[in-house]
Amino acid sequence: MTVIMTRITVAPDGTISMAVPLPAGEYFARVEQGSQPGRQAATAPLDVGTLPTLDLGPWPEGGVSLRREDLCGDDDR
Repeated sequence: MTVIMTRITVAPDGTISMAVPLPAGEYFARVEQGSQPGRQAATAPLDVGTLPTLDLGPWPEGGVSLRREDLCGDDDR
């Protein structure tokens, strides 16, 4: 079974029009009517200071090497 989701247009006379990548013929289709929740506007501007933080402690003594060779080893993987 192939599931195709598409947008349809229902005319005042009850006819449905849509465009789908199917050959001409007769098909069985299920149409569901539902409402999509609308977007809510932000109630207050984002305060970066309220975001959670994670303290991982100080950097290792002598720093950290982030070179690909040091991260991957000799086999470059």
